[in-house]
Amino acid sequence: MIELTPQYRQILESDQMRPVHLIKLPGLNLTTAPYDISWGGTTYQALGIVISLDGKRNTSEISANTYKLTLSNADQTALSILGQNNYFGLPCRIFIGLLDDSGNLIQDGNNDGPFEFYSGLFDSWVVNESSTKSTIEVTIRSHWAAFERKAGRWTNTESQQEQYPGDTIFEYAHLSESEFKWGGTD
Repeated sequence: MIELTPQYRQILESDQMRPVHLIKLPGLNLTTAPYDISWGGTTYQALGIVISLDGKRNTSEISANTYKLTLSNADQTALSILGQNNYFGLPCRIFIGLLDDSGNLIQDGNNDGPFEFYSGLFDSWVVNESSTKSTIEVTIRSHWAAFERKAGRWTNTESQQEQYPGDTIFEYAHLSESEFKWGGTD
């Protein structure tokens, strides 16, 4: 259950609600606000690249759900950051906050403000391109999803994509009909 501050309750009961998302990905902190927001020692950048959040409901039950975040790839900011390292398994968090009439993030006397909406682990990212747009879809998985994974790695495209998104080394492996002889002198 999420405990809300009295200030949050008052705003939620009014018709002046101005929600923002604060998204903490490995190497990239974003906000849906029209300007940068600093909170909890982190600056969340308003790059205008957050297109959608998949709208999963938060639940108190144990579930192995995933959360999808769609980012614009028009200026390739996210691509340049995500493409630099392997972020698989690193923590990600999504917060929801409210802005007051002056555009400031609402916090109470205990510096409680935005509440955590989703917490999970970085799973993967993929670039989707068409003739009119380019997006990056980031998948964050619940830490419970790890219990449903099969242990080990396989030499197939799916297993390779989990560790190295975009690597297609195994895509045409099935086409090789050459026989390989190990050792000996035949």
